[in-house]
Amino acid sequence: ADTTYTVRFPQRQWDESAYAQAVVDRFQARNLTIAPPSYWIWGYLERFVYSMEEPFHAPDLLTDHVIRHRLAREGVKVSLSGIGGDELFAGYGYYRFLRVMDLRRQGLRWHAAWELLRSSETTPLRVISQSLLNKLFMLFGHRHEAVSSGFMSQAIAGYSQCELQPLPESCDERLLADLSHTLLHYWLRAGDKSSMAVPIEVRYPFLDHRLIEFACRLPVDFLIRHGWLKWLLRKAMVGKLPHDVIWRRQKMGFPFPISEWLKAAVSDLKLIFDEMDNPYLSRSFWTSRLSDVVHNHPWFVWRALSFELWHRSFIRQMPMLPSALAEQIEASRQRMEPMLTS
Repeated sequence: ADTTYTVRFPQRQWDESAYAQAVVDRFQARNLTIAPPSYWIWGYLERFVYSMEEPFHAPDLLTDHVIRHRLAREGVKVSLSGIGGDELFAGYGYYRFLRVMDLRRQGLRWHAAWELLRSSETTPLRVISQSLLNKLFMLFGHRHEAVSSGFMSQAIAGYSQCELQPLPESCDERLLADLSHTLLHYWLRAGDKSSMAVPIEVRYPFLDHRLIEFACRLPVDFLIRHGWLKWLLRKAMVGKLPHDVIWRRQKMGFPFPISEWLKAAVSDLKLIFDEMDNPYLSRSFWTSRLSDVVHNHPWFVWRALSFELWHRSFIRQMPMLPSALAEQIEASRQRMEPMLTS
């Protein structure tokens, strides 16, 4: 029987094992579960930043890297990746919003409202509450305060006018942009650096040129329909994958319990931000309000951390981690290996 590998975190909202088990049962495969301990990330973070050579936006890239390390130890030499599926078949939530706005511009307001309310990941109440939360977040001010006053002007000055062109507003044009020069390039570059640092070969079935040419000829209505993203791909999998996998409502991507990890690591993060000497981040903000932002905006904390570690290593050319934290990690390294169970 074929062997499959599933990452499982203890938090229910990040646990996809039920879907994985449904696929295993469908194909009579042997499944091995990789269960990372809560502190595993520190054992890989430093080497991953070195291999990426640039800040990275989310820890799921690191999760993917660690899992490939585990696969290589099990003798796996080639793995498959689903990169490209979301860009080709409209798998990201903002495509739905762009589609709704396209319908509105065409005068199809009721059609647009119906499409939004039938969203595969939302309910009418969630649509309303999320809109309110977005407005409140804009008033909250954390993002602006955490970035030093000169950051934006310096960053913008470093780009050409061509590179600063706004993203397309129509769904069709945004799909093409993500595929040709924005998202997909980032995923492929990050994936290549991550896999070669293991090393393990990664192949991308969705990027077969015949599939790309086919997908690029499809009308948006074949990609987003009745509130479902990737509608045509879901329909194509009927009879091949379990029903609950095809028509699952919530997209997890590559799950990672970021809030839980950051809350447990506040004291470690404080060691890093206390030594901050980064002209693009406000040291006073991070040292005084770290705990607050960890609880309310964990993704923002991660991006600041990623940027600061890269800046320490590649710009200031100093050890990536404070000595006290590095010693603590080294003493616990053996306990940081992800566990493998059947």
